[in-house]
Amino acid sequence: AGRATEERLVAELAAAHADGEKRTRAAQREAEAMRARYEETLLQEEEYGEAATVQAVRDMATSIEAERDVQRQMRGDAAVLRRKIESVTAEAEHARQQLGVREEQLAAAQHERAEADRTIHLLRRELTERAANIGALERRMTEIKAANKELEKFKYVLDYKLREMRREAEPKEEA
Repeated sequence: AGRATEERLVAELAAAHADGEKRTRAAQREAEAMRARYEETLLQEEEYGEAATVQAVRDMATSIEAERDVQRQMRGDAAVLRRKIESVTAEAEHARQQLGVREEQLAAAQHERAEADRTIHLLRRELTERAANIGALERRMTEIKAANKELEKFKYVLDYKLREMRREAEPKEEA
């Protein structure tokens, strides 16, 4: 948005500057035309006499004064345009600085995101490894429980046989 405003203001200033230059050229052409008329008037003075010369001089003086007024106005317009250009240039520089800050912030955010993505990847890998380890441990636990049941059965059988052997080894009472 700032860049579009900057471009729009620069375009307006360029158009105003071009208009001022056109007016300056038109005023210069008019001055040249007046000078030509003045020279023509001088020639006519010789032909028509002093009365016509006085009137022509008055007309020329009026024309020259009008041209000076136009030139003064154009100088004022040029000063206004220079101030506008300076203002737009300052705004553009400020916008460039803000853009630089925003680009730095974006780069920092992208770096943070990349770091977060790497951390997420590592955590997912660790979770996968843990799940695999838990599965292996559960299988081992199942194997141990099955072996434990076998041992319980074996113990029961051994206890039974041990009791039998004790009974056989004990002296029998005679009745």
